[in-house]
Amino acid sequence: MDFLLSSCSMDHDSKFKIAIPLDKSRSDFREVKGRLLESLVGRFLAYQSYVVKERVRDAGSEIDLKCLNRLSGDSAIVECKARTETVQTDAVNKLHSDVSLEEADHGWIFSISEIGKEAQARLDRFNAKAGKNVFKFFPPHELVTLLVDAKGFEPPALPGSNGATEVFLCLLEGREIWAVPMWTPNRELKGLLAWGASDGSPMKPRDLPELANTDFPYPEASWLDHKHVEGPPSKDVQPVVEVIPGEEWSDYRPSRPVDFVGREGLIYEIRDFFDRIRKGKTSSRLFGIKGQSGWGKSSLALKLADELRKDKIFILPVDCRAAKTSYYADLAMLRALQAAEQYISPGPLFRSTPKIETNPFNDPAVHELLAQAQLQNAVVCLIFDQFEEIIHRSELSAAFSRMRDLALAADEARAPFAIGFSWKTDGTVGSDYPGYHLWHSLSDRRKDFVVDRFAREDADGFIVLAQRESKQALKYNISKFIVENYAGYPWLLKKLVRHYIEDAKAGRDPGPLGSLPSLETLFNNDLQELSQAQTRAIRFIAQNSPVEYGATADKYGADNVASLVNQRLVINTGGKLNLYWDIFRDYILYNEVPQLPNTYIPTISVRRIRGILKTVLGADRLDYEHFAASLNLSLTTTDNAVRDLVNMGIVRSNRLEQYFERAFENSAAATAKIIEFLLSNCIFIKARELIAAQGGATFAEICTASAPEYAFLSIDEQTLQQYNRRILAYCWHFGLLSKNGMHFVLGDPVFDIMESAERVANISEVDIFRAAAPPERVIELVDQVRGGVCKTKKEAESQGLRNAVFAASTLGLIVQQNGEISIADHVKDDMPTSMLVRQALVQIEPFKSSLAEIEYPGLPASELGAIIADLYGLNWSTGSCERHGSAIKRWTSWMAQ
Repeated sequence: MDFLLSSCSMDHDSKFKIAIPLDKSRSDFREVKGRLLESLVGRFLAYQSYVVKERVRDAGSEIDLKCLNRLSGDSAIVECKARTETVQTDAVNKLHSDVSLEEADHGWIFSISEIGKEAQARLDRFNAKAGKNVFKFFPPHELVTLLVDAKGFEPPALPGSNGATEVFLCLLEGREIWAVPMWTPNRELKGLLAWGASDGSPMKPRDLPELANTDFPYPEASWLDHKHVEGPPSKDVQPVVEVIPGEEWSDYRPSRPVDFVGREGLIYEIRDFFDRIRKGKTSSRLFGIKGQSGWGKSSLALKLADELRKDKIFILPVDCRAAKTSYYADLAMLRALQAAEQYISPGPLFRSTPKIETNPFNDPAVHELLAQAQLQNAVVCLIFDQFEEIIHRSELSAAFSRMRDLALAADEARAPFAIGFSWKTDGTVGSDYPGYHLWHSLSDRRKDFVVDRFAREDADGFIVLAQRESKQALKYNISKFIVENYAGYPWLLKKLVRHYIEDAKAGRDPGPLGSLPSLETLFNNDLQELSQAQTRAIRFIAQNSPVEYGATADKYGADNVASLVNQRLVINTGGKLNLYWDIFRDYILYNEVPQLPNTYIPTISVRRIRGILKTVLGADRLDYEHFAASLNLSLTTTDNAVRDLVNMGIVRSNRLEQYFERAFENSAAATAKIIEFLLSNCIFIKARELIAAQGGATFAEICTASAPEYAFLSIDEQTLQQYNRRILAYCWHFGLLSKNGMHFVLGDPVFDIMESAERVANISEVDIFRAAAPPERVIELVDQVRGGVCKTKKEAESQGLRNAVFAASTLGLIVQQNGEISIADHVKDDMPTSMLVRQALVQIEPFKSSLAEIEYPGLPASELGAIIADLYGLNWSTGSCERHGSAIKRWTSWMAQ
């Protein structure tokens, strides 16, 4: 049976919607919503001569409504969808299954939301297969229109020139009402007018329900009195604030596109995403830009908008911190479309008469503009920057829900329109907050792009830019020091470069470059010139951000607030004030600074640390020359060694005057400082995380885990392995780590490195290959054992193969038992011995760990031996390092043949 639509007396620009505004905190929220919609649909079907049975369970499936027509005898299965999400294919599949099982004549879906394209296509496919219209979807406008035509409801008499685009039939327990949002010409929401749905009579605000905690599309709107429709808006004007760049390179606001450096790979990835939208190669229209606070997400959004415009990708980044109402997202979308329209459309489509729709992609003007964009191979994009502000502020939960609805509508429309969300990842959202689940429910529809740490070339580029723009050169050693120590954090890079450029301009001595200026010092530099009133104002803003400009100015003086904004310490976003970075806010409120990863790698070998500490303990103050002579070091090595000691917290240096002072009382205190340094090192932290997760960690696993921490240096794999070996050797030496075979495990820190005995290796022979015999002799032995010529260790010794027995055993090729030797069970009979030896070699340490130094032909054998001893905690003397290093180099040469 087909239902016919006829016109009702409502404005043709208005559209019927259905809302069920119940208190979301109710435990039966979803159940009651479902029953109210089922009751409405049941009443409508009763008008059509159907006998209706509600909530029927049959064959393990629940059917919302089961109907039988008294006149025709037709049966129908009805699904009622009371959720705001778009109806998807799973609902269509369930309906098809129920209709088939019940052998019904019709299957209908009634919903308060629209149907997805894929779901509609599936309905059409089922109807085509049946050869008739068995299945039908009824959107809310169609259902309400049918009810009005059937005289079930009296439509509201809308006032003339009202700006209304939506008429909501609100289903409440015991009654239904019409609710109509009223808009000003500037799209400010004035409030809601209400009528009784049964008779169309106007209703007064006192007789209407509270909407604040419901999922009504505009929960912040107040009810209007019909006598005062032309009154003021129910809330403050809601501005859409675009992301504003800074005015110069040093500005703490987002970078101007001309000042933007790096991120080439990320920009390429995002451009490719837009290209895939244009070419129809992706169904997603949603993406995320995520990264930590101060890593340049807002700057990237501005750069994308500037750079991709020439590719006909029109991006509008807006600041979510300005959001006040649930329809902020709608206004932002209108702004994005209006901004793109000047490039796409030959004439204005809706510039003078914008509309707000529950689903804006149904608006004819929007549809026409996006159709033109499709023809021109263009894409329109809206980016919600600072999106975490919506998630974290509970009073904006309605705005968040609306953003999610808009995102789903954009994804469903498959139009050349994309929505991006930029948010920081170093904040936390409790899983009990509604936004947590709503946001993560979009993850399967969203393409995420990660703003990571700066790479070495990015930092170099920024320093060049800063020097050019400031017309102030930095000394090479300062630039090099910044790049090696900023840990890949863009915000810290800007802080350090500003700091040293300001010092250079003022002619101040930068002081020793042994370690970074403290973050407390850098933040205090921002505050030292503030007056007491300005200091109180900035603390007030930190405590209450985002806070109204006017309220702050009234409390602390307009001049003081203006001064903070002019100094870029405070950002004014649509009349709301925030501090320039969240990390600065934490410092203002709690005197806390970010815990930066310690990426420093000592140049001093751990094997020399006792001698160095002994020398430092001998005097309160040492000059570089005396220190170098005491330890037989070159001046360059001495400079590096002192820098190591400074970073470990052991000494305080004056690099210009070439001396340093001891910063510990005794060797136990020095040991504690070095252990503290190691505990904060990112390599040890990664090792500890792996050990906690899996009980132990190999050298290769730790290298892989620590690689992202050093991406900012753009180092190769061999250098990364060197860094890991050096830190792990220190950690082993100081007891933080121990070895269980080839796995690192947690150990017990030593109390005093000067008094602890030299550590003895706890690695068994089978764990490390010490190259006791050359490869030729090992091959000779294995051949003899395989051929039955040599059967005992005594026979091998008589042929001068004693060390070969040890080496072959370590490689796992032969087995010794009671003086007899035999081939290991796993050894294949048909494989040449040289190949067996090669396969075994690469499965054992140190070759298994891909020691980069093994392949350096110019590396002295003694140094290679020392590296291996450090890595595996072996108590090798200088002579042993020389001997074992030489033997391993010989095996490496043989492997390369």
